[in-house]
Amino acid sequence: MTDLETRVRDTLTDHAGVAGPWQVSGSALRATAAHRSRTRRLRAATAVGATTAAIVVVAGLSLGSGDRTDGAPLPGATDRPTGPTTRATGSAEPRPELLQVPVVDNVVQQALSKFAMGDSQLLASAVLPVSGDTVLVFREQLQGDDNGTAVQTVTVHGSELLAGTLTLYRPGADLVAQPARDGDGSALVVIAAPGSDADSVEVTTSLPGRDIEVHTTDLRNGLAVVLIPGPQSATRLRLLRQGASVADSIPGDYHLGRSVPRPLVRVAAETGVYQRVQVRTDGRSACRMTVTDLDGNNPFLTPWNPINERCATIDPGRLQLLIPDDRRYSNVAGVAPDGTATVRLTWRSGSDTDVTATEVPNLRDEVAAFIDASGRRPDQLTRAEALDADGNVLATALP
Repeated sequence: MTDLETRVRDTLTDHAGVAGPWQVSGSALRATAAHRSRTRRLRAATAVGATTAAIVVVAGLSLGSGDRTDGAPLPGATDRPTGPTTRATGSAEPRPELLQVPVVDNVVQQALSKFAMGDSQLLASAVLPVSGDTVLVFREQLQGDDNGTAVQTVTVHGSELLAGTLTLYRPGADLVAQPARDGDGSALVVIAAPGSDADSVEVTTSLPGRDIEVHTTDLRNGLAVVLIPGPQSATRLRLLRQGASVADSIPGDYHLGRSVPRPLVRVAAETGVYQRVQVRTDGRSACRMTVTDLDGNNPFLTPWNPINERCATIDPGRLQLLIPDDRRYSNVAGVAPDGTATVRLTWRSGSDTDVTATEVPNLRDEVAAFIDASGRRPDQLTRAEALDADGNVLATALP
């Protein structure tokens, strides 16, 4: 890794505290850095020492006439604006109907400055369903080979601006769907593409050991805010027009290859705290991918696009390892044959790690999945064995 990548990793790992083994490969960090280098975001993300501490302990926000420490709401975030209102501009046409809460310009400028969002411009504002706070959605047109779009969410909570997510979208992708902080939880902000004529949005969420949930919400002038059980739980999004689907996608799929099956609605297994590894499945295919949560009051915008995917077609009689290309990072994950209770992983050191496989109450769309949380690097694995409850070997796989 480069020195810059090492600093990014160390800073975020220290902040997460209990994040466990680092999941992001050097190539993923380089891709993120390439996007961030066009603005000041990278400098904010790589700040260390006193700079980081100064950001974390900010108690008030400058509102032009001085610092505000009385906890009163930011002007314009919940009240009628007292100054000029910022409108979304940029490569796409402005959409004033998306500004559903009045926002004054100095609040926008503070958000841009605090989270180093460079040339991003306000796209939308809305009320969050649980806290009643205001979410601000910013958009930045990226320059260069990809020419895609970066979208950021910021929550206005009283006198505080809380960092949300930073999500990348492919060129021409006008559908926005990504989490924002809502009280102690999160909500998915959905903005339909102009001209889609969609009237509602359907969001599928899944967490291990829980039933799949489908949340349907009306779009108001092309925007909806959907309460979800966790930022990493949104596995499918559909835009609907009179009940018929007009768009169907995996939220945040910028880094996922075109070969990744869609949809993969069930999260069969998950491990980690801030950076999580999931195994998602539809009963026919399974993919491991790295996803991120919103940990505490992170002073930085959280890159939210799933990364480091590896997929396989499920064979009920085989043990299949799902390991990303860069085996120096992440966790060993996979899917196991029916009847598997434990997966035994053997390492180059000669030691073993036993990983419990998930239960399979519904064979139609579930599979026994596993993710190693020991912190061992995948390139140190020599053998994996699927064992039944009596310790008998059902299948073996080599990395």
